[in-house]
Amino acid sequence: MTLSSGQLIGLKVKTQSGLALGRIKDFEVEAETGQIIRYVVADGGWLPKLLNQDLLVDKSQIVRITEEEMIVEDGLVGNKDMVEEAAV
Repeated sequence: MTLSSGQLIGLKVKTQSGLALGRIKDFEVEAETGQIIRYVVADGGWLPKLLNQDLLVDKSQIVRITEEEMIVEDGLVGNKDMVEEAAV
């Protein structure tokens, strides 16, 4: 499945257990390969609101992406390093 940037931006992001983290606000692309390496999550999730900043999700933390939502590992929320890196 291929999604355009227009389909990715605004896509809901949830953990495997169903916790809403927000929506994709932006993404970062590796210049040499053209692959997305990180997603910026904001806009409505409880964690970005709590931290008062965006959340970065590395591509390795993604369980699956559909046209309706992105599902990430449950451990993302408990990963202190990812929370500290969340400032964008």
